Amino acid sequence: MPELIKKLILVLVVSSSVFIADHLTKHWIEKNMSFQDSVETIPGALHIVRVHNRGAAFGLFNNPGWKGTRPLLTAASFIALGIVIFFILKVEYQQKTLLASLSLILGGALGNLIDRIFKGYVVDMIYMHIGKYGWPAYNLADVAITIGVFAIIIMSMKEKEER
Repeated sequence: MPELIKKLILVLVVSSSVFIADHLTKHWIEKNMSFQDSVETIPGALHIVRVHNRGAAFGLFNNPGWKGTRPLLTAASFIALGIVIFFILKVEYQQKTLLASLSLILGGALGNLIDRIFKGYVVDMIYMHIGKYGWPAYNLADVAITIGVFAIIIMSMKEKEER
């Protein structure tokens, strides 16, 4: 099988798996929970919630009073997707970990972009905290993007050490 086909399969499997899992979890949350509902799943540490995030990942720039957030974040998402696709096209198939990491970012970015375009917000559902100290709610797309970015950072750091 040609390398390009193998690369395409890897990218499609990883990114579509993230996209589908993200979409299904968001759909389930919207069908089974009311806006701002919260269910404690691990006492003192984890809640499943339904939050509408009109900002960026982890609630950054979530200012409902400013009408420019949605177009700005939508444009930024398209630019980021273009950059990710550019790198996917440049990376050789042998760099499977890098391709998989970029594919995680691609699937997550597409999942959140679709929400932002069609709903005007992104559905977040995971709220982690220790006692009263918490992290902003997030979703599976955010998890995939974060894992992809950290994997790329770690690979870059290891590559620098090897030189």
